[in-house]
Amino acid sequence: MLVPGSGMHNRHYLIGDSGSQADFVFTCLAQDFLAAGLAVLRFDGRGVKGHLRDKALDNPEYLFNRELAYQRLLIDAAVRQTVTPQSQCDDLYTLCRYALDLPHIDRHNLILLGHSEGAINLSRLVARYPIAAKALMLVSPTSPP
Repeated sequence: MLVPGSGMHNRHYLIGDSGSQADFVFTCLAQDFLAAGLAVLRFDGRGVKGHLRDKALDNPEYLFNRELAYQRLLIDAAVRQTVTPQSQCDDLYTLCRYALDLPHIDRHNLILLGHSEGAINLSRLVARYPIAAKALMLVSPTSPP
């Protein structure tokens, strides 16, 4: 399971600014994990329906205010207001339980990877709920040198 950091992220986790597909960190990781024969669970954050490079934002009317268009078209503000540290932890637990109940998932090989606030949320998850993960990868945010 791939858990993004803070912010309004969807399953692709757009955090780069190179303009390439490599900026979609969880998409790239998922492709690599799938190629290695692993199942991958990614998810959209509560109230998030897209990312800043979404094709819906390519209309000429959004040319000068893409950020505002993103907020209006792809973010459900009412749902986003329900996001708390506890709701994030509860959502992760629900997703874990869902994934582990799927018949083709090996429940003894659960790997959790969280980046930045996602790492904090995974730490909360394993501390509060009976999650038996084979591996817990907590990745801190990067900063320029």
